[in-house]
Amino acid sequence: MARKDISPEEAFDNVNPSLKQYVELAEQSQNSSQAIFDDILTTEHRYIQSCGINQGGMKKILKTLDALTNRPVAKAILIDFEDSSKTESFLREARLTAALEHPNIIPVYDIGVDEKEGPYFIMKLVGGQNLAEVLKKLAANESEKEYSLRDLMIIYLKVCDAVAYAHSKGIVHLDLKPENIQVGDYGEVLVCDWGLAKVLEQTDDVNDFGADLDPDIYNEVTLDGYIKGTPGYMAPEQVNADLGPKNQRTDIYALGGILYSLLCYKAPFESDTLQKVLAETLIGDLPLPSERAAEGSYIPASLEAVAMKALEIDPEDRYQSVSELRQEINKWMGGFATEAENASFIKALWLLLKRHTTVSFLLLIILFTSIYAVFEIKENERKAIASERVAIANEKKATEALDLYIKEKELTELISDHAIEQLKAINDYHIENLEYNKAIEFIDKTLEFQPENEFLNALKGETHFYRQEYNKALLSLSKAGKYKEKEPYSLMYNLAPKYAKYTEGKDFLEAARFVELLDELPEKYSDTVFNFEAAKYSSAKKYRSFFNDLEKMPQLENHLEFCRLMLIKIQDSKGSKELKINFNYSFEKDGIHLDMSNSEGLDRARYLIHLPLANLNLENTFFWRYWIFDHYHLKSVNIRNTNIEKIAYITLVRSGLKEITLTKEQYEKSDIRSNLLRKIKFNIK
Repeated sequence: MARKDISPEEAFDNVNPSLKQYVELAEQSQNSSQAIFDDILTTEHRYIQSCGINQGGMKKILKTLDALTNRPVAKAILIDFEDSSKTESFLREARLTAALEHPNIIPVYDIGVDEKEGPYFIMKLVGGQNLAEVLKKLAANESEKEYSLRDLMIIYLKVCDAVAYAHSKGIVHLDLKPENIQVGDYGEVLVCDWGLAKVLEQTDDVNDFGADLDPDIYNEVTLDGYIKGTPGYMAPEQVNADLGPKNQRTDIYALGGILYSLLCYKAPFESDTLQKVLAETLIGDLPLPSERAAEGSYIPASLEAVAMKALEIDPEDRYQSVSELRQEINKWMGGFATEAENASFIKALWLLLKRHTTVSFLLLIILFTSIYAVFEIKENERKAIASERVAIANEKKATEALDLYIKEKELTELISDHAIEQLKAINDYHIENLEYNKAIEFIDKTLEFQPENEFLNALKGETHFYRQEYNKALLSLSKAGKYKEKEPYSLMYNLAPKYAKYTEGKDFLEAARFVELLDELPEKYSDTVFNFEAAKYSSAKKYRSFFNDLEKMPQLENHLEFCRLMLIKIQDSKGSKELKINFNYSFEKDGIHLDMSNSEGLDRARYLIHLPLANLNLENTFFWRYWIFDHYHLKSVNIRNTNIEKIAYITLVRSGLKEITLTKEQYEKSDIRSNLLRKIKFNIK
């Protein structure tokens, strides 16, 4: 311990007054040992015996001894602490990391300023190595410890837990990579280096004392004009800010890159120059991990699909939360197919049997036993010509083989029924999630087991009807037997011929006919029909497929006409005395620009929510719905003289809008803070 030679009297005089009573009481005990107390009392320097263990561009990490707790810790010091901007950035990292108390995030114990070394912060000293070192050794077959793919996925799930926790606090890391993940010798996994982290929004539970992480303070960080992030793992929007804001999905891209590295031991993008890496990131032409892995390596297609989905260029096409990504890994760990994989029926059935290994093994035993028994019967029949005794024995064996065959058949049917139940559940799940193609595929495969099953044919007819495949719906429903008399199958069976004629020779149902169809269906089923139609247009990627194909544009125009007719219909159903819907639109590269200004009687717009709108003008309407601020694609909106009187701060923070036009009164009533002015342009008219 670092101690100073002073007399007990001097030490007593230097003691904090609040401790003097304790000292006096302790002195009354002649036999009491106070070695630890004396050490703490006389310690002059808390952090001593430092030695360097790591160094980055801005800070150095030292291994040091905490003299008060008598434990080794890690001390981060700033290399150039005379630069005030670097000092503030350094302390910002310390504060942000300290605000994140999670088992898989490096804990910060203390922050201070040293006269010689400048600002510092104290962290947990973690043994082991970082994940990049682990992968490098695995690639070279030099790892002292064996890591199975399941072991690596356990590490990955812990990283996901840490990032999900940070996101719940409104903080994104923005520099996730294997080098910033420390793997200990006893299962510890810690996400480190939060120097580029960004505060998106302030939640109520960042800490127990109400100390806000103000984005105005904690996001004021620059890197001298350099791109923020690590090439190879950084998302396209970090390379080019015009591609969108940096948010949770930026971290999800990096998590996809880490998963990619865990599968093939290589970074997603590697090139000779930085410029090439950045260009490849923007283009997104990324080979599969299996194409880059060492020869003979096994990479599950399900995990490969998950990594590639997380690494999509367009944030809309990635997982929308860490929780979704984590669920995919858990599915693989549990022996289920992942959503990203889009597994075939054979794969799904194989995984089903793999999960039910006992039943599968029993079935194989019975099957091979039966084959062997039949072979024995044939052999014994040949010998029966010479011996009646052998013939009697063969008869007995034949009876036993028949019993085995019956048991095998019963068990096979049991497996078949179980598989059908599983597939029906999967089919229902796909319909609820608008995955009609997958629903049809699973029903078809199920029908291979029981082609005459009336209920399965009814399900298939219903699914075809939702897909507007009326002739196919009629064919399947004609095989539905008693279910043809039950709803909704009877109604669909009666309507299918009518709408099959309307779509004859066409790729889509005309807008007016589609409105007519929805009128003829109960709300529950009309909603499902509409949801299938809306799903054709409900993403930027799908919009571009129409925008870039002149032959498909009439279908998009027809859908816009349908939306206009439905807006008129729902407003008219409310008995509006004055009804005037202006609906002027244009198809632009960034999305649909829709002008509904000066519409009379317009106060809702349910049939607009799914459209890839880039610009929406609602000026001088009665509109009051706040979904426009959460719209997945909308970038500019005009709400002047609407019933939206004020906008909450949290609504604006979460919004993806770039521009809002509003009145001065609306602006003054809204909670618009200074940090929003950098994110959103407010046009006050």
